[in-house]
This record gives sequence, structure tokens and C-alpha cells, in this order.
Amino acid sequence: MKTCAWTGVLAFGVTGVVSDVQAATVFTGFDVVFSKSAFSAETDVITSSVAITRGDNQGIYNATAESSYDKSTKLAPAGTAWAFGSNNPGETISAANWASLTFEPWAAALGGAGQLLGNITAGPGVLYLADEDVYLDIRFTEWGVVGGGPFVYERSAVPEPAGVLGVLGLGLLMRRR
Repeated sequence: MKTCAWTGVLAFGVTGVVSDVQAATVFTGFDVVFSKSAFSAETDVITSSVAITRGDNQGIYNATAESSYDKSTKLAPAGTAWAFGSNNPGETISAANWASLTFEPWAAALGGAGQLLGNITAGPGVLYLADEDVYLDIRFTEWGVVGGGPFVYERSAVPEPAGVLGVLGLGLLMRRR
């Protein structure tokens, strides 16, 4: 479970910066659609430390830290925590509301074995990226139970760090002149 005690937040969404820079970064909206087809290797690279995918069956995992879903640890995906309506009854499930939510491993946040399939496409969720201290909106729209592990979700866009891109871009511009 993730306990949230931060006071300030940097929030990006369709409307841009929402408040001041203090601790966590929040991205809202559903700007990115990720789809993994049956028996394929598509991976959603969200940041340098989190890349979400799924094997031919079972749950999702972080391909930067894990080679497959490990249901024995019940902590997958590594480096993430999740909030859904099933583990936050009565709460508004939105990255903008992160401080009021309870975060758990993915399967536990969806109610665990026996409840996951009924809850996964039931509504929005919030994905927490621990290494970056980032919260983003996410909602699963499809979940294949047979046929090679297909799934589809929509999530907030997470831009590349401006410092890295800015320095690289400046170097490229200087070489072209």
C-alpha cells in the first residue's frame, strides 16, 4: 500500500500546469492508447523505468524490471502502485485526486483473484510510478482472457524529461550550422 503525505503537486493535463512544484507530478486525461495484440511483444514504454506489457496470459508486468508476471509475489508490476474503484470505494478515481486514494499492487487494487476480471474494465484507475514520483490516469478498455494476452488501455501522456531532450536538441542544432 502506498501512503501519500505530500502537500504540493505539479499537475499537467489538457489545460497545462495546474499548481505549484513541490513533490509529486500528476498527469491527467487519456491522451495515449496502448494496445497489445494476441501473442505479440508490444510494450508501452511510459518512462525509462516503467514499460508495461503482458505475456501470453495472466497479468501485466514491468518489462524494465521483470521478465514475466509473477503472481506469487503479488507485487507486480515492479516500481508501480495502483488505485481503482475496487480498492477505493466512494472516492473519485483520478490522478488529480491522488492524495485521497489508496495504492496497492495491480492485482490487489483490482480485488485480487476472482475479482480482477470483473473489475479491470469497470472504470478508471490511477497508476503511480514510484521512481519518478508520478501519478497518471489510466483505464483498461479491453482484457483478453484467452488468445495470447491481449489488452488495451488509455492513459495520460508522460512527456520525456525536458532537460535531456533540450540538451540533445541543442547539440543537434549546433552541429547542423
